[in-house]
Parts: sequence; structure tokens; C-alpha cells
Amino acid sequence: MHNNFTLNNKECSFTAFRKIPANLVFFTGLKSLVKAMPLRQGFSFYKSLLNLRMQNKRVSSYSVHQLHVHLVWSTKYRFAVLRGEVQKRCRDLIMQSCDSFDIQILKGVVSKDHVHLHISYPPKLSVSDIAKRLKGRSARILLEEFGKLRKGYWGGHFWGIGYYG
Repeated sequence: MHNNFTLNNKECSFTAFRKIPANLVFFTGLKSLVKAMPLRQGFSFYKSLLNLRMQNKRVSSYSVHQLHVHLVWSTKYRFAVLRGEVQKRCRDLIMQSCDSFDIQILKGVVSKDHVHLHISYPPKLSVSDIAKRLKGRSARILLEEFGKLRKGYWGGHFWGIGYYG
């Protein structure tokens, strides 16, 4: 059975590889990226990976992925305590945590009573694991550094239960 397709007005087939033009390189290992890339002078595999990175795809040693999620979580009781220095420190803690877990923040806002994050993350992390780590580390450090928060948030619970993802 022949699976024919047309590429640059030339007939190609998956079964008859001699019909594939010599100036093309195929990525056949990934079903989502069965693309033909033109071969240019100085072409290397790393330049093709750079091309994938420019398309907002993340490249690791065995996969090409594009995983995005929009996370939202709020403070417990929706108290508006994320203002001033607390807001800045919360933003810095979230940025540090994301850097340590290889998470890219595409957009993010720390509002007075909740946090919005649009992130790109590697496939080794789950969304629930990301939320747990970001909420846990930021809550622990914020409650340690700002003593006034301990009065309203006893028991070490700074963030509300759950998240939107």
C-alpha cells in the first residue's frame, strides 16, 4: 500500500523513498512532526532544532513538546494580602521556583487576592505537581518572612484549597 503525498508540487511516497527529493530531510520518528525541512548550505541537525524552538516548541533529548497551561489559585478566604512587598516577594518566589523546575512563564499576574500564570512546562511534570510545588514553596517562605500574615493564616495555610488549570 502506497501513501502518496505532494510536497512542493512533487509527488512523494512513504514506501518508495527514492522518490523523495535529495534536498529534503525528514523527521520520521515523531508522528506530530512529519515535516520536510529544506537542506541548505551549512545545514545541521542543531539548526533544525533551533527552527523548532523558534516555533515555540521545546526540545529535549528524546522529544519535541509544546505543553501550556493556565493556572489560577487564590489566597485562603480570598483575603487581599498580596500588595506591596508581599506581592513583589510572591512574584519573585514564583519566578525562582519556575526557573528551578524548567518552567517558562509566558504570562503571569500576581493580583491582590489571586495569581494567574500561563506557563510552558516539560512533560516530566504534571499540572498538579507544578501547582503543589509553586503553592507550597511560596506559602512557606511568605509566612516565614512576613510575620503579619501569620495572624490571618494560622496553621501554615496561605493559599486556598485547589487551583484552576
